[in-house]
Amino acid sequence: MEIEFSSSTPDDSVNRVVLDSIRVKRKTLQNLLEDCQRALELLNLAETGPGGDGIEASGSQEEDNSDSPEREEEFSSSSDQGDPETDKLYDLIKSRVEGHDFREKIELAQVSLLQDLPEDGSTWDVVSEDDVWGEGETEDRFCQ
Repeated sequence: MEIEFSSSTPDDSVNRVVLDSIRVKRKTLQNLLEDCQRALELLNLAETGPGGDGIEASGSQEEDNSDSPEREEEFSSSSDQGDPETDKLYDLIKSRVEGHDFREKIELAQVSLLQDLPEDGSTWDVVSEDDVWGEGETEDRFCQ
């Protein structure tokens, strides 16, 4: 499956719709989901070594080996061999994930999540002067 990009023409929107809407079998999607879950589990295991400190069991820092032949073989090994529909779907997903736009979206999502995290020690308790009772004041002033 080869995707070409050219200048904007009316046919571009039609081509994009065709690329975005591909019909696949339920079994193909289930196999893909299982492969993705397996790959995520392997990534999580690789990230957390025995001490859970982000170091692999071998003691070296984790490197980005997502393009290594072992991982590609591992990822595609459980797909139906000889099923062109599955192969086409895997190629499409791989091309989307490896694309620059996808990486930018992931980075922006991570940045926005980090910005939305509350600061340590911050509080939502707001007390105004009307909420504070001074000496000699009773509840009657507040319950009127």
